[in-house]
Amino acid sequence: VCSSDLGAYSGINVSEYVNALFSYLSRAIGKPQIQFHITNEVNEIEINNASALGIILNEIISNSLKHAFPNNNKGNIYFTIKSVESGNIKMIIKDDGIGGVETNENQKGVGIKLIDGLVKQINGTVKIEITPSYVYEITIPIIN
Repeated sequence: VCSSDLGAYSGINVSEYVNALFSYLSRAIGKPQIQFHITNEVNEIEINNASALGIILNEIISNSLKHAFPNNNKGNIYFTIKSVESGNIKMIIKDDGIGGVETNENQKGVGIKLIDGLVKQINGTVKIEITPSYVYEITIPIIN
């Protein structure tokens, strides 16, 4: 993560970061049997708050590792990052684990609320689907 002289933005090589994050979390949580797959059209991005993005990715990946693969089940987590319209990027994080249950706004857990708040902090949007596994689509603006 790099900062400009004014601290206005942070540059981050998302593919390298998320791969290192997954490696660390899978060892720390004890899920070495989970495979991680990255598809990227974009390597480095500049956003206003790379720290918030790091916390968002940490929360999503650690939730998948902890909850989607009980009993040491094998599985996969997929991360895709691509450019989309209007100078934005879209990140899609999903797993092929056991899935979850739909909840209404009042039943959201602390992790989902944290993700929502941090995505708003970086002027992004998040869409969460359960298909039956969790699929997170996060769209954020990048600095040109």
